[in-house]
Amino acid sequence: MLKGESIESILKHKDDLTEYCMSNVYNKLSEDAKKILEIMLISNKECSNAELTYLFNIDSLRYGKAMNDLFATNMVNMKNDNKKVENRTLFFITDFAREYLKKHCKPSNKSFISIQKKMRTLKGLSENLQNEENDPYRIESIFINHSDEEISASYLKKALTFANKSEFESAEEYIEKARNATPDFFEVYKISAFISVLQNDYYAAELAYQTAIECKPDYPPIYFFYAGFKLMTIENFDEAYDAITFAEKLDPKNNRIKMHKGRILKQLGEYSEAEKVFNEVLENLENLDIRTKKELVDQASDNLKRWADMTRNENGELAESLIKKSINILERIDEAHFDTKIVITISKIIKTLTYIYIEMNKNDVSYLIELLEKYYSKVRVIEDKNFRRPFESLLAKIDLNQREDITKIFSSNVVNHTIKEQGFIISLMPTYGFIKNFSPNNLFFYWNDFEGDFSKLAIGDKVQFTIGSSEKGLCAKKVTLV
Repeated sequence: MLKGESIESILKHKDDLTEYCMSNVYNKLSEDAKKILEIMLISNKECSNAELTYLFNIDSLRYGKAMNDLFATNMVNMKNDNKKVENRTLFFITDFAREYLKKHCKPSNKSFISIQKKMRTLKGLSENLQNEENDPYRIESIFINHSDEEISASYLKKALTFANKSEFESAEEYIEKARNATPDFFEVYKISAFISVLQNDYYAAELAYQTAIECKPDYPPIYFFYAGFKLMTIENFDEAYDAITFAEKLDPKNNRIKMHKGRILKQLGEYSEAEKVFNEVLENLENLDIRTKKELVDQASDNLKRWADMTRNENGELAESLIKKSINILERIDEAHFDTKIVITISKIIKTLTYIYIEMNKNDVSYLIELLEKYYSKVRVIEDKNFRRPFESLLAKIDLNQREDITKIFSSNVVNHTIKEQGFIISLMPTYGFIKNFSPNNLFFYWNDFEGDFSKLAIGDKVQFTIGSSEKGLCAKKVTLV
């Protein structure tokens, strides 16, 4: 352009004007900023932060700096997308800049194909998430409302996969990606809290749960999980109760919340109130899935067992009746569905009943013998060295026939190995591995206990198995992939 040209003359050379205005600005941009412009040009639409960070896989600091560089120019603008999603910002190339980029900065074929492929992947995220089990009261379930949250959910799923393999550094990287993509998405902080607990970082988990509640203050599952954290990890039962009662106000008919409430009341020693809550859910037992049924009968019967423990010195008859009620609850589900947790509860119930009969100086222990005949073959699989201790005192107090019945049961070699469990492979060695499930100790298994090709097992694989015993304690047998 020549100095002194008229406006009319300049406007007749629009392309020269565009190049003159844009070339210096573009050339001074960082390579990251130029890449973002290329992505926006190829996508040919308004893009959100989540979409841009997915299409351009760089860390948050580099991305933020690149976007700041672009905002300092007149090449990119933004607007709020309040029609679809609250607080969602969209970015777009200005018309003036688009004209310049189309003419002078055309994407290479390699870049065009790469971005188009990633955009197709974006479209498939929703379908993949919809095919997964969606139970809001399962910590691994992620609920989404729009496409940005779909992107974030894909990061969170990867974070969970790495966390299940104890690869926490990689898990945290994907948590950070999700946080950068959707900083107000409550699921990011829920999953972050869960992974922090796995790392024994309880302070980080507390902060994450608080942020999740701030993001979604009227969502009952968040309070449900927060109550569980306070109950099982922090053992702050009062705060756990506050959280679960708030969840119940938001979702008063939810059985999972009621079960959690009963469990917390049990820990607070409010056994009578806990029984009322559990009984309310037990009325709907037949309508529950088998996983929830097992958890319910286990917790409800354990509550009565603990109550019996507390009353056995003062009122043996009440304690005995509570034990019988606890067994009746357990027998409301088929024995085929008994898992290790339920069998452990049965062993504790039998042990408590033995102490009750000792303190009552009861001569007729027919009911105890009945329980041993029915369940000892299962209990024997998980029996610890203390299980038979109270029987030493009991045998001295009962008649010869019942003493012989109990001795015969204990001397039997019958062991029931039909208790089925599920868990995840947590560690693998050349000839053995360990499985993580509810047990505080990971379960050991030999290579020949796996019904398949042991060499193809991977950390994080979900498996089913039966509980067995070895010289060192409980172990996994008949391990199969799920």
